[in-house]
Amino acid sequence: MRLNNVKKRYGTQQVIHGVDLTIEDQEFAVFVGPSGCGKSTLLRMIAGLEETSEGEIWIGDREVTHLAPVDRNVAMVFQSYALYPHMTVEQNMSFALTANGMDKAEATRRVDAAAKILHIEDYLARKPAALSGGQRQRVAIGRAIVRDPEVFLFDEPLSNLDAELRVHMRFELERLHKRLDATMVYVTHDQVEAMTLADKIVVLQSGLIEQVGTPLELFDDPDNQFVAGFIGAPKMNFVPATVSEISEAGVTVTLPSLGSAQLTKKVETKALSKDQTITLGVRPEHFSFESCPGAQIKLQCELVEQLGDIAYRYAESESGERLIIGLRDDRTSKEGENFETFIPAERAFLFDEQGGRIR
Repeated sequence: MRLNNVKKRYGTQQVIHGVDLTIEDQEFAVFVGPSGCGKSTLLRMIAGLEETSEGEIWIGDREVTHLAPVDRNVAMVFQSYALYPHMTVEQNMSFALTANGMDKAEATRRVDAAAKILHIEDYLARKPAALSGGQRQRVAIGRAIVRDPEVFLFDEPLSNLDAELRVHMRFELERLHKRLDATMVYVTHDQVEAMTLADKIVVLQSGLIEQVGTPLELFDDPDNQFVAGFIGAPKMNFVPATVSEISEAGVTVTLPSLGSAQLTKKVETKALSKDQTITLGVRPEHFSFESCPGAQIKLQCELVEQLGDIAYRYAESESGERLIIGLRDDRTSKEGENFETFIPAERAFLFDEQGGRIR
């Protein structure tokens, strides 16, 4: 699937600003971003539920930009399930097939096959009111499977489920993708869902693509401060920094809010100048409690979140800078204690005044 300079306007307000994107055959692509970033609008444009103001949408070797939804050979799974309450599960799954003139025997064969894949064979005679939330979502997915589409579209399908069921359904979707070898496009605001499900993540903000890559590419090598802060939970720590020295070794920055600690990192220095204000980023899991090249800082622990395999210290410097620090298998952290830790230079990220990555 290809999107070529796709734009969307409502009157004079533009909400999608020239998106270019390629999703490969059998790829699981996830659109992620904060509320209002345009991810659901973009998905609905692919489905044909929203008109494309400018640009082209291609599915396979067909341009579908102005085709009706029924002619695009896509199937969409909605957040709200959208099941017919008066119909049985079997009738819900076969309705679109029989309405388009498919032979009843073939429709039944497809429904039975999809029900087996989704483990809902025992529920075919039930109506939606007699199903749990997870079972209803499986029926909605089954209704998409029976159509044998070129592309599956998912619009936040797990957001109505409880936490435990969401984890289970994530596994089911991964398994389904591998079994069907299908192209899937999935929208969520939950970056954990994006990291666990995606072959490719598309990070959106204000109708623009900020970065496209695999989950680990975005986690390890973000292009800018927005992506660095959005991918990862808890989010990356950001600290004001000042360029104090530029040399062949790289750039040395001073962290005024962390006791004027200093850190030297090998980056491209052509666009940097002495006394320039930039931002240093470090993930909670990347602090070190062993001496290493980087910035040594002193903090006080305000709060400890103990999750068993990892503990998060919410700490504060003398000047009030707050940081989140993750420690594996930690059982000794105490609120109110003072401690020292290191920001390893190799794990630190630097961003310029516009939020762009300094590499």
